[in-house]
Amino acid sequence: MKIKIAYIELDTHAEIADAFYSIAQKSELFSVDFLFSPKIQQRIPHIPSTLVENPKAIFSILKNNHYQHIIIGTAHRYFHIWNKIVSHYSTSIIVHNQNFAGLNSFQLLTKIFKEDWKYRLKLLLKENLLSAPKIHSLAKRKWVLDRGLEQKDFSYLPIFCTNEKSKIDKNFKNKKHKNEENEEKNIIVIPGAVQQTRRDYGKILDALKYFTHPTEVVLLGKAEGSELQGIFSALPFLPEHIDLKYFTEKISKEIFDNYLSKATVLWCPIQEKTSFFSNEEYYGKTKMSGNILDAIRSEKPIIIPQHHPCTHNFMFHEKENIETQISSLQQKQFDFSEFTIERKVKDWELAIMGLVNTSLKTINPI
Repeated sequence: MKIKIAYIELDTHAEIADAFYSIAQKSELFSVDFLFSPKIQQRIPHIPSTLVENPKAIFSILKNNHYQHIIIGTAHRYFHIWNKIVSHYSTSIIVHNQNFAGLNSFQLLTKIFKEDWKYRLKLLLKENLLSAPKIHSLAKRKWVLDRGLEQKDFSYLPIFCTNEKSKIDKNFKNKKHKNEENEEKNIIVIPGAVQQTRRDYGKILDALKYFTHPTEVVLLGKAEGSELQGIFSALPFLPEHIDLKYFTEKISKEIFDNYLSKATVLWCPIQEKTSFFSNEEYYGKTKMSGNILDAIRSEKPIIIPQHHPCTHNFMFHEKENIETQISSLQQKQFDFSEFTIERKVKDWELAIMGLVNTSLKTINPI
């Protein structure tokens, strides 16, 4: 009989729940029940799940099942719910902002009125924000999703795998005649919503002015506001051999994956830092960029800034002549075998197995 665990996602990060589902489907040791809020269920409807319209309903669901471990996908709100769960069940949490996870109650209190104060006041008064430190301390594991982020209090949970479609596309391309392949233009893809706070799009648009060979550049995410205006302003100054594609509406997963599969390289000038709950987080050090997942799924090399650590052999620091660097990467083959689902499911099972608790407490009735 398989070991039963539950995966709860009420807030965001549907793509991580999707990756977790792909792994769980292949497991011979674990059976995973997914508990989703309506907005998460709507984003990933292909995953069989229990709908949680009211967060408090989770307690009755857990009480009526005998899960041997519970994984919380995001703990950025509903702290009053998580506090009771970690106090009564073997529970682990996926951490997306490590510095936030390390804040104490006083530090959280000082940040309430710095921005979004109405929402944060709600978290304080109705959702027990100040219990966040206790929640993180009681969790059996605080998971991170990239081995490069693993450190003393944070353990690596291997869930990201290559996409089967990318293998088909890759095999097809490898069968093409070498001369035919050399005639292809480079396709540079910058995945993710077009937001200057996440990636330096100004740098990209400036660099493209000096490209000398036919190149297709895809800003693979919705562009709006000042970022969209920046694109409009840059277009007249781009060489004719630069084909810049952008989107003004949210794109589907199918379109997203299709462009990733076509890419020569992912160029991701990830910003050095961002802010979560008015607290600084550093990409590659305390926070993972989703672009790393994009590279793994599509089996593409990724070019990143010097300030971001290169933790995999498919990651490269940006050089001064980016066009030459991209052309050289086009000629290389990269080994993504460690990210096949067959290998990752075994690693995932080993990571989870160490947390399984055969004698769970029963949660107190509300």
